[in-house]
Amino acid sequence: MKVKVFGLDVSSESLNCLPPKIWRAVMLWIYGLPVTQYVVKDIGVTPAHEITDIISTKLQKSPAGIVVRTVAMEDKKRTPYFWIKEAGDINSVVAAVFQEKQPYLMAFAPKATPAKASGYVVGRYILEPNGARALEFIPGAIEPRKLEKISAISAEYGLIRKGVGHAFKIIKGTTDNYPYEAIIGEFLRHEEKLSFLKKNVLKEKASRCCLCVEFTYWGSNSLEFHDFDFRNDIVYFSQ
Repeated sequence: MKVKVFGLDVSSESLNCLPPKIWRAVMLWIYGLPVTQYVVKDIGVTPAHEITDIISTKLQKSPAGIVVRTVAMEDKKRTPYFWIKEAGDINSVVAAVFQEKQPYLMAFAPKATPAKASGYVVGRYILEPNGARALEFIPGAIEPRKLEKISAISAEYGLIRKGVGHAFKIIKGTTDNYPYEAIIGEFLRHEEKLSFLKKNVLKEKASRCCLCVEFTYWGSNSLEFHDFDFRNDIVYFSQ
């Protein structure tokens, strides 16, 4: 049986053959979570003109542009991203994508640009093995890779930690009036599905690793998941 996910035909037999980055996005979709509306194309069977047309159509509807990357079968972090903001850039980016010689293309429309990120939040939400939850984010920024760990270097980004209730640890920027309670509320609405994802996808890792979900939030009922991973460096949340 095949289903179409992000414009890609996926069968149950081929699911585990997808690159890890795409597989994780599909898992978010399967578990009914509000995942980024990616466009995924098999470069080996999709002609360049079709990809050009898809990006052109998406660009017309996205004031922030379209981010395009190629995806390798290994879970590499260094694959370049191309941020298309004008129609005149599409052909050169598509040509560069094919020169990368990777099997898949992955594209999405971001909600904001780094220069116009006011009111937006990008961060990570963590379900720890003991049931505790952690939330880390920087208000008014869309640069989640700055959020690596809570350490002395975090002061460079204005990060602090704040406790909320018994279960949450908040790692956030210095904007004290940001409605982090609303973000927590959004995650609580999805926590059952996140718990199922952690239990069923991570399997043997679920009992000893954190589930870490990368997200964007931009207002009431506006939460979007980009990716997830698992990690066992839980000590960095217990300082």
